[in-house]
Amino acid sequence: MKPSTQDHLDRAKEDLDEAAKILAIGLINVAARCAYFAAFHAAEALIYERLGKTVKTHNGVRTEFSRIVAGYGEPARPLTAFLARAYEYKDISDYGIGRATLITGEMAQTAIADGVGFVNQVTHWLAE
Repeated sequence: MKPSTQDHLDRAKEDLDEAAKILAIGLINVAARCAYFAAFHAAEALIYERLGKTVKTHNGVRTEFSRIVAGYGEPARPLTAFLARAYEYKDISDYGIGRATLITGEMAQTAIADGVGFVNQVTHWLAE
Protein backbone atom coordinates (compact mmCIF):
# COMPACT_ATOMS: atom_id res chain seq x y z
CA MET A 1 0.00 0.00 0.00
CA LYS A 2 1.26 3.46 -0.92
CA PRO A 3 2.02 5.82 2.00
CA SER A 4 -0.59 8.37 0.86
CA THR A 5 -3.17 5.59 0.66
CA GLN A 6 -2.47 4.73 4.29
CA ASP A 7 -2.70 8.43 5.21
CA HIS A 8 -6.20 8.63 3.71
CA LEU A 9 -7.22 5.44 5.48
CA ASP A 10 -5.84 6.69 8.81
CA ARG A 11 -7.84 9.91 8.38
CA ALA A 12 -10.99 7.87 7.69
CA LYS A 13 -10.50 5.98 10.95
CA GLU A 14 -9.90 9.23 12.84
CA ASP A 15 -13.14 10.62 11.41
CA LEU A 16 -15.04 7.54 12.63
CA ASP A 17 -13.56 7.91 16.10
CA GLU A 18 -14.50 11.59 16.17
CA ALA A 19 -18.01 10.84 14.89
CA ALA A 20 -18.70 8.51 17.81
CA LYS A 21 -17.34 10.99 20.37
CA ILE A 22 -19.29 13.87 18.85
CA LEU A 23 -22.53 11.88 18.79
CA ALA A 24 -22.01 11.05 22.47
CA ILE A 25 -22.14 14.76 23.34
CA GLY A 26 -25.26 15.30 21.25
CA LEU A 27 -23.90 17.15 18.22
CA ILE A 28 -25.91 15.04 15.80
CA ASN A 29 -25.34 16.97 12.57
CA VAL A 30 -21.60 17.14 13.15
CA ALA A 31 -21.45 13.41 13.95
CA ALA A 32 -23.24 12.56 10.69
CA ARG A 33 -20.88 14.90 8.83
CA CYS A 34 -17.86 13.10 10.33
CA ALA A 35 -19.33 9.75 9.22
CA TYR A 36 -19.48 11.11 5.67
CA PHE A 37 -15.88 12.28 5.83
CA ALA A 38 -14.79 8.84 7.02
CA ALA A 39 -16.28 7.34 3.86
CA PHE A 40 -14.90 10.20 1.75
CA HIS A 41 -11.35 9.62 2.97
CA ALA A 42 -11.65 5.84 2.60
CA ALA A 43 -12.88 6.36 -0.96
CA GLU A 44 -9.91 8.66 -1.56
CA ALA A 45 -7.61 5.91 -0.26
CA LEU A 46 -8.98 3.44 -2.80
CA ILE A 47 -8.84 6.00 -5.60
CA TYR A 48 -5.25 6.90 -4.78
CA GLU A 49 -4.17 3.28 -4.54
CA ARG A 50 -5.81 2.29 -7.82
CA LEU A 51 -5.23 5.46 -9.89
CA GLY A 52 -2.28 7.15 -8.20
CA LYS A 53 -4.10 10.46 -7.90
CA THR A 54 -6.39 12.36 -5.58
CA VAL A 55 -9.69 13.86 -6.67
CA LYS A 56 -10.42 17.46 -5.76
CA THR A 57 -14.23 17.51 -5.42
CA HIS A 58 -16.84 15.56 -3.50
CA ASN A 59 -18.67 14.74 -6.72
CA GLY A 60 -15.42 13.64 -8.31
CA VAL A 61 -14.68 11.29 -5.42
CA ARG A 62 -18.17 9.74 -5.67
CA THR A 63 -17.82 9.35 -9.44
CA GLU A 64 -14.31 7.83 -9.38
CA PHE A 65 -15.15 5.56 -6.45
CA SER A 66 -18.26 4.29 -8.23
CA ARG A 67 -16.28 3.66 -11.39
CA ILE A 68 -13.53 1.76 -9.55
CA VAL A 69 -15.87 -0.46 -7.52
CA ALA A 70 -18.32 -1.17 -10.35
CA GLY A 71 -16.59 -4.49 -10.98
CA TYR A 72 -16.64 -5.54 -7.32
CA GLY A 73 -20.24 -6.67 -7.50
CA GLU A 74 -22.70 -6.77 -4.62
CA PRO A 75 -20.44 -5.45 -1.82
CA ALA A 76 -19.99 -2.19 -3.76
CA ARG A 77 -23.66 -1.25 -4.16
CA PRO A 78 -24.43 -0.24 -0.57
CA LEU A 79 -21.14 1.65 -0.37
CA THR A 80 -21.83 3.84 -3.38
CA ALA A 81 -25.35 4.49 -2.04
CA PHE A 82 -23.99 5.37 1.40
CA LEU A 83 -21.42 7.77 -0.03
CA ALA A 84 -24.19 9.69 -1.80
CA ARG A 85 -26.59 9.61 1.18
CA ALA A 86 -23.90 10.63 3.65
CA TYR A 87 -22.94 13.56 1.41
CA GLU A 88 -26.45 14.85 2.00
CA TYR A 89 -25.74 14.79 5.75
CA LYS A 90 -22.57 16.79 5.18
CA ASP A 91 -24.54 19.26 3.08
CA ILE A 92 -27.23 19.57 5.76
CA SER A 93 -24.61 20.00 8.48
CA ASP A 94 -22.80 22.69 6.51
CA TYR A 95 -25.69 24.66 4.97
CA GLY A 96 -29.05 23.40 6.21
CA ILE A 97 -31.56 25.54 8.02
CA GLY A 98 -35.07 24.79 9.21
CA ARG A 99 -36.88 21.61 10.18
CA ALA A 100 -36.59 20.12 6.69
CA THR A 101 -32.89 19.64 7.37
CA LEU A 102 -33.25 17.63 10.55
CA ILE A 103 -30.81 14.76 11.08
CA THR A 104 -31.98 12.52 13.90
CA GLY A 105 -29.76 10.75 16.39
CA GLU A 106 -30.81 7.45 14.85
CA MET A 107 -29.80 8.67 11.38
CA ALA A 108 -26.40 9.77 12.70
CA GLN A 109 -25.91 6.48 14.54
CA THR A 110 -26.76 4.54 11.36
CA ALA A 111 -24.41 6.76 9.35
CA ILE A 112 -21.57 5.99 11.76
CA ALA A 113 -22.26 2.25 11.60
CA ASP A 114 -22.43 2.41 7.81
CA GLY A 115 -19.21 4.44 7.82
CA VAL A 116 -17.50 1.69 9.80
CA GLY A 117 -18.69 -0.86 7.24
CA PHE A 118 -17.50 1.39 4.40
CA VAL A 119 -14.02 1.81 5.86
CA ASN A 120 -13.76 -1.90 6.65
CA GLN A 121 -14.75 -2.92 3.13
CA VAL A 122 -12.32 -0.47 1.52
CA THR A 123 -9.59 -1.71 3.86
CA HIS A 124 -10.37 -5.25 2.74
CA TRP A 125 -10.17 -4.29 -0.95
CA LEU A 126 -6.87 -2.51 -0.37
CA ALA A 127 -5.42 -5.61 1.29
CA GLU A 128 -6.26 -7.83 -1.70
